[in-house]
Amino acid sequence: MHANQYFTSVTRLNSAITVARLDAKVQATRDHGRGCLISRGAWIKVYDLGDNVIRGDADPWEWTGKAAQLRELAALLQCPRVGRIAIDGGFNWAANPRDFAYGAYKPCASDWEVVFGEREPLQVAPLPGQDASVGGDALDVRARVLAQFKDTLRQAQEELDSLPHGRLAYVVTCESMPLKFDISDQGVSDPTSVRPWNATRFSRPDATLVAANTSNGNGKVGEVHTLKGAIESQIDTLRKLIAIVTAG
Repeated sequence: MHANQYFTSVTRLNSAITVARLDAKVQATRDHGRGCLISRGAWIKVYDLGDNVIRGDADPWEWTGKAAQLRELAALLQCPRVGRIAIDGGFNWAANPRDFAYGAYKPCASDWEVVFGEREPLQVAPLPGQDASVGGDALDVRARVLAQFKDTLRQAQEELDSLPHGRLAYVVTCESMPLKFDISDQGVSDPTSVRPWNATRFSRPDATLVAANTSNGNGKVGEVHTLKGAIESQIDTLRKLIAIVTAG
C-alpha cells in the first residue's frame, strides 16, 4: 500500500497545527463559555493498519515543530506496519485560573488532530491546512481564521491609537494572558482571560499587589504590564500568526 505524506514542509505542518488549535479553542469557548483555557500540548501518535496506537500513547512523544522531526516522521511513515501518523492535542477549560489549581476544571474541553500521513486514507472530513489535493475545506478554514486574525488586529490597533497620551494604565497577565477581575468591597477576585483592552486597569502599586496574589493552574504567578505594552504584544503576535497562516 502506498503511503500518502500530506506535509513535506514543516512550516506548512506547523501552520495546519496552528489553525487546528485555533478551531479547537473557539469550540471550547463555544461549548463551555468564557473562561480560561490551558493547552494540553501537541503530541505525535503512530497508528498501525488497524488504527491502534503503537507509539505515543503509553510513551508520550511531543511534537517540537522542527524540520528534523518531520523527516523522522516521513521515514517512519514508510514502515509497512504504520497505517497513520497524526499530531493531536486539545484544551482544558475552567471558569477562572484559580479553578485549575483546585482541580475544578473541565478536562478535554476540546480536541484537535492533524494527520501527517496515512496509508489508503479513509474517506473522512478534511483537516485544516491539508493540501487542496487531499480534498476538503482546508482553504475555507484558513480564510476564516485569517479574517478573524485581521479583524482582531484592526481592533487592537484602534484600541492602541485611542489610548490617552501621558497616562499609564497597568494590567495583570498570567502566561501572557491579560486578566479581568471582579472588584468589590471584599477585594479583587475571579480573574478571567480577556483581550488586553478589556483587562482591568490598575495603578502600578495595585497591579503589583494583585499580580503577586494571582496564579493559574500551571502555578505561574501574575505579571504586571502597561496596557500599551500588552496591546503592542498582542499586535505583534497577531502579525506573526497572520504571516504563518498566509504562508501555509
